[in-house]
Amino acid sequence: MTLEDHSEVVGLPSDSDYLDAVDPRITAAEALLVYYPQFKHCLKRIEKCFRLSGVTAEPPCLAIVGESGMGKTTIMNKFASLHPRKIHKEGEEIPVLLASVPSKPTVKALVEALLYELGDPLYMRGSAEEKTTRLIHLTKSCRVRLILLDEFQHFVDSANRNVAHEVADWLKRTIDKARVAVVVFGLERCTEVFKANKQLRGRFSARVLLKPYDWNDRDSRTAYRAFLKAVEKQLPVPVSPRLSSLDLAYRFHYASAGHIRPTMKVIRGAVQEAVETGQKQLGLDIFAKVFASEVWNDSDCKINPFTKAFDAEPEPTTEVPEEARETTSKIKKNNKKSMSEILKK
Repeated sequence: MTLEDHSEVVGLPSDSDYLDAVDPRITAAEALLVYYPQFKHCLKRIEKCFRLSGVTAEPPCLAIVGESGMGKTTIMNKFASLHPRKIHKEGEEIPVLLASVPSKPTVKALVEALLYELGDPLYMRGSAEEKTTRLIHLTKSCRVRLILLDEFQHFVDSANRNVAHEVADWLKRTIDKARVAVVVFGLERCTEVFKANKQLRGRFSARVLLKPYDWNDRDSRTAYRAFLKAVEKQLPVPVSPRLSSLDLAYRFHYASAGHIRPTMKVIRGAVQEAVETGQKQLGLDIFAKVFASEVWNDSDCKINPFTKAFDAEPEPTTEVPEEARETTSKIKKNNKKSMSEILKK
């Protein structure tokens, strides 16, 4: 299993004095975007909903779910950027309407969020029913073909047990009247909303589950290393050892539990640290420093995986791959040698 060599660096705007003062290597690292297999699969599934909107008997719907840190919001924003808003003589065209479910969710609050994104200056005025009527009118006049809703699990997390039922009924009715495709993003538990309405459950039967990379699965492990290899190809600062090397990839997996966000947070933070301190390449010392200051407090790691102490750790939380299992016993017997030294043998 390999990853296609498909990655992209998207430039950030530099029209402010602040951005002008930032080293371009830092902005390049922040804007780096790798089209890894799960990312591309999600874009294709969303694109299918977008193309079939207004064509199929029922507007196509999709739920993209997964743990926090797996890139759901990045996928959503990237797709929206592929279909930007356009200004015409007769008004604004909004092919993709993007909004986040409020942390204190109600049907009224969701409608307000959608109206705000549509540019309605009176988005807070009127009852939920009146706002819904305006929403349907504006989606048609703005030629909206797809609605993307982030943080959909907020409806399940609400203390009000009736909210899930209310939003399920509202969403089903609104989809039917507006005739637009809808894709929701959230933690896996957000699918509980669909159970509140049998017809809505049928609409959202298509789902994509974003899973963290599993180090103990050979294909998943290879995919994670391929992801790191694609990232390294676009980094503005060299890395030693290579990100995709067995030793360093294992350390990154331990640090991130196979999630995209913490992986990239360490890498981007390391680039910033290297640039600001004048170091010419990224290495374990920089990764260790960034992990300790930026990621460790939000992880379950008992030890910093980029330090020498980790080399001597006899029983790491995450199993080493099969091809390196034999080395585990050697590490236990001889803590003087690093994991990287043993793996090279």
